Amino acid sequence: MGVRVAHFKHGLEDYLVLSYPISRPGCFAKLTRAELDVAERVIAGATVRDIARERGVSERTASNQLGQIYAKLEIHSRHELLAIVSGTPTFLREQVSPLASVSRPPASTR
Repeated sequence: MGVRVAHFKHGLEDYLVLSYPISRPGCFAKLTRAELDVAERVIAGATVRDIARERGVSERTASNQLGQIYAKLEIHSRHELLAIVSGTPTFLREQVSPLASVSRPPASTR
């Protein structure tokens, strides 16, 4: 597949858009169609609730499918899933997300 070209007008302006398909990481071949759909939605930023609603399944089903994705890809988080897609080196995938270090007050003071 090559570069795709699209031309469109908006108001008085002309726009030319160039795009090309991105191949999925090889490890995604392990996933079922449903799991692949869930993975793509997670990558796009959807929550489990969003995924369940969009796919017409229960949140439990969407959550279980996400768990199966993690197991098959030998990962533990959305952060690691995004790292696989972005091509982040393995040793960086295991680092803690910056948000994980945010401290919260004890439950008794909330």
